[in-house]
Amino acid sequence: QLIDNLIKGLLQTMPYASNISIAVLDDNVLESQAIETLSAIGLSYEKYKTANNVYFNIIGTLSDSELNKINNYVDEYYKQWGKQYVRFNVNLKNQDTNNSSFSYGDNRFEKSQGSKWTFQE
Repeated sequence: QLIDNLIKGLLQTMPYASNISIAVLDDNVLESQAIETLSAIGLSYEKYKTANNVYFNIIGTLSDSELNKINNYVDEYYKQWGKQYVRFNVNLKNQDTNNSSFSYGDNRFEKSQGSKWTFQE
């Protein structure tokens, strides 16, 4: 009932819209989708859950192409679902690129602390 009233109100406010759909998602659906994709890519990860968020820490020694694949996936995930609940971090094992950052095309990865790398938008 609440969603129907919201849709009616939005349609009155936006006469140019012919149809409005609202999907109610369970947090578990967002978490499951992230797990399925990370597993399909074949990545090792650790999951940490708090009251308000789920964090996926991707771990290991990753090649540049793997990092690029992860970056593309994370970008698509955030475009579809946002960053409010599920968050991704990449924890690389120390390599020769220690204490550095690099970019590949428009994608940038920066080492912020320890062995934690973050994607820059």
